[in-house]
Amino acid sequence: MNKEYQVQYSQCKTKLWVNCSTGDNVARYDIRFGMDIHTTTEEQLQGKPSCLLCTHGKSDQAEFDLFCSKVKELWNVDIDKTQIQFIH
Repeated sequence: MNKEYQVQYSQCKTKLWVNCSTGDNVARYDIRFGMDIHTTTEEQLQGKPSCLLCTHGKSDQAEFDLFCSKVKELWNVDIDKTQIQFIH
């Protein structure tokens, strides 16, 4: 099965989710709580680790850039960086 990915952005422009066509949420970014990048449930059942890259805390532009590059590397998904605004 060829997987497809969809990016969902919050209206408040502080978070986003990357969802897989399998029904899994594979990545989440939040300026207040950092990022979570995970494998799908199917991959986890095959023995792969769930966490690929996770942080837990207030995020900054450098961490967001890292998140965007990892999502592009892993799933060839482009993040619209204009959809996230950092609160200073």
